[in-house]
Parts: sequence; structure tokens; C-alpha cells
Amino acid sequence: MDELNSQRRRNAEKYNEALKGVLGVGTPVEKDWGHYVYLHYAIRVKKRDQLKEHLKQKGIETVVHYPIPIPIQKHYREKFGYKQGMYPRLKETVSRILSLPTRPTLTDEEFQYIVNSIEEFYA
Repeated sequence: MDELNSQRRRNAEKYNEALKGVLGVGTPVEKDWGHYVYLHYAIRVKKRDQLKEHLKQKGIETVVHYPIPIPIQKHYREKFGYKQGMYPRLKETVSRILSLPTRPTLTDEEFQYIVNSIEEFYA
């Protein structure tokens, strides 16, 4: 498991480096006090649904994880008292998140193809 997580982290570092100059794409930020294992590598993008379709046409599977944010889900509203309007930026934020492939077996060629396809979309 440690090796799989390490490979996902390496893939995330590669994405961070490759995508940092692409306008319209925001990458995850880690704090000094912890790190992610990147089971999902979620980017913040403009035109998320159009990018998702573009990547699909290129044979690249992406996922919108948690399209219904936790505070809006019925169980959490009832259990924790979340109310409409408590998180004013939530809807906009959720509409911009897209998860890219981070599987440990992602090859350099596949990685580059994904990055090139994202750059192509925003060019």
C-alpha cells in the first residue's frame, strides 16, 4: 500500500509541475503539516463539463467526485444542521472540480497525453 500511495504522490507531483502554467487550471495545494495520498487528483478548472467531454473524446476517463457536497446531502443536513446558504461559494467550487487519473500504473506516455489534451483544450 505504501508503494502504491508513493506512486500516486509522484503522479500528483508530475501533474502539479506540468499544469502550473496552464491558464484556467488550479492544482491541489499541500500544507507543510501533512500530505495527501491522492486517491483522487482533483483540479479546479474553468469550463469543467466541456473539459470533461473533451477528455472523454480523447479516451481519457475523468470523474466528478462528490457532485453533491457533504453539507447539501440529506444525512449531513439532518445530523449536523447544515443549512442552505451556509457556504456561499460551495456551488461554484463544486462546479469546477474534476478528478484526473492517478492510478499507480499510469505510464509516462499516458500522463503526457492527458496533460497535452488539457493544454490543447485551454489553448
